[in-house]
Amino acid sequence: MAETPPNCKGPRFRAGHGAGFPRTDLVGGRPLQSPVYLPDDLLDTIAAGLERCEADLRAEHAVHGLDALPEVRFHALLADALGSLPLGVLREQPYPHEWSRKRRGGSKSDPSHSPALDIGAEPDMVLAAADPITGELPDPRDRMRCDLVLTPAPGLKLGDPLALVKTTRARQQQAAGTLFAAVEAAQNPPEHAPDACAPEDACWLEVKLVGQFTYSAGVAGPNSSYASELTRGPAADIRKLSADGRIRHAAAMVLLFTNDRATAEHDLAQMLHRCLDRGLPIAAPLRREVPVTDRIGNNLLTICMIPVRTAV
Repeated sequence: MAETPPNCKGPRFRAGHGAGFPRTDLVGGRPLQSPVYLPDDLLDTIAAGLERCEADLRAEHAVHGLDALPEVRFHALLADALGSLPLGVLREQPYPHEWSRKRRGGSKSDPSHSPALDIGAEPDMVLAAADPITGELPDPRDRMRCDLVLTPAPGLKLGDPLALVKTTRARQQQAAGTLFAAVEAAQNPPEHAPDACAPEDACWLEVKLVGQFTYSAGVAGPNSSYASELTRGPAADIRKLSADGRIRHAAAMVLLFTNDRATAEHDLAQMLHRCLDRGLPIAAPLRREVPVTDRIGNNLLTICMIPVRTAV
């Protein structure tokens, strides 16, 4: 089997407009523009890391390739690759601004479902937006989470606005009914720890893995859900990232395995057109390519980063 498709030779492809990609410069909002999180540097680092992984698999004559790995495994591979940059890399971090309770055994249509919790508001407003029945603030395991979050320097934790709200609430409850209640109410809201990065200063990345050919019940073949996975998954991520009022730098990343470049170019362009048709705030995408050994029909891994325009 060919290890490198003929149309994938030469330098890794870099693209914004062109190759059938729609224009995104007319969409409102603020794209990913930061002197700390440079999209080209992030993509080059990720592509180099995945190229090393593919070379290792080829050298050991592995039966299964990168396209056999689950999406969560790619989170670890991307985090390892990005760890070579002078940035902090965190996985599975809760979204800072809005929260929606995932009731076990219930649904959002359930009248007992908690409303969204706006953590960016004043503490009193936040407490009023807590569970209307129990008054509880969200449990950490019930919050929506982002696949990868980058911080400006290694070792920095991600500041959690909800933790500050809980601290404020605990202090107010402790002082309630005492002479210190008025003093506590006049205190300034707590601030993030010195070793913590504010959500606005982090870069939030959501990852979606899609394959033209995949394994189903251990059997390799064409992916029957290919079109829906490519058009719906990234769109949902873009919607989440753009809706959070505390996120300033964000991007959705699609890892697309296809038989050839022409398929990747066409299908990614269609995905972007769908996003624009839905009014999603995206900026011009960037791409890198990693040729892979054909084991089940895929010859190429395309890494597409779609910067999300935010209002922050």
